Amino acid sequence: MKIKNSHKLPGLFIKIFLLGGVNAFALWSVPILIVDGRLLYAAYLAISTLILDYIFLSSKFVAAKYIVPGALLLVAFQIYPAIYTGYIAFTNFSVGHEMNKQSAI
Repeated sequence: MKIKNSHKLPGLFIKIFLLGGVNAFALWSVPILIVDGRLLYAAYLAISTLILDYIFLSSKFVAAKYIVPGALLLVAFQIYPAIYTGYIAFTNFSVGHEMNKQSAI
């Protein structure tokens, strides 16, 4: 008796193992981020993890398996830092505004 599609089992086990690692990281870090008051980061990580799980565990979204991880990393490492840099540039949170006038003189 031969198991049907047994050539796909190693890839399935690797996929489940890697998704389990991503989920374990999310389950560990989301409560820490919430307690620390970083709700935006916690929400982004939780939603990203749910999207990745849904895409990689279903067999319908073959193209999304290649596009979505890159898009999530693009948002995390390119778009958010650019928006945050613009936010800091137009507020008084930059390094030169930490002292008051008396200590600067």
